Amino acid sequence: MAAITSANVTLLRSWEVMDKAGVFREKSSDLAIVLSTQGGTAGDIPPSALGFAKIYWASAISFNNGGGNTNDTVGAVGVYTDFTTGLFTVSASTGAPANYTGTVYCRVTGTPKL
Repeated sequence: MAAITSANVTLLRSWEVMDKAGVFREKSSDLAIVLSTQGGTAGDIPPSALGFAKIYWASAISFNNGGGNTNDTVGAVGVYTDFTTGLFTVSASTGAPANYTGTVYCRVTGTPKL
């Protein structure tokens, strides 16, 4: 499948992350991401579609398979180590990247896309 676009993403809430001196450092967002047999391949969920230039951290809030899952239950989301490839979904049973069909709710932190 092709990479998702911003049309697949709903912003639930977003806020700025500051350091102790009050200097803006990062953005955090809670997102709903709709996938259709995507997530297990590099580039499926690019930072630009989520409103970011780089993603440093992500955490799954919940998953709604809404009619099925292409492999099995997704247990987590991960971030590629280059911070620019995006997110990937992780199989609960194998611990490996896996494609997913449904809505992934997650919190993402990184550098905002300008």
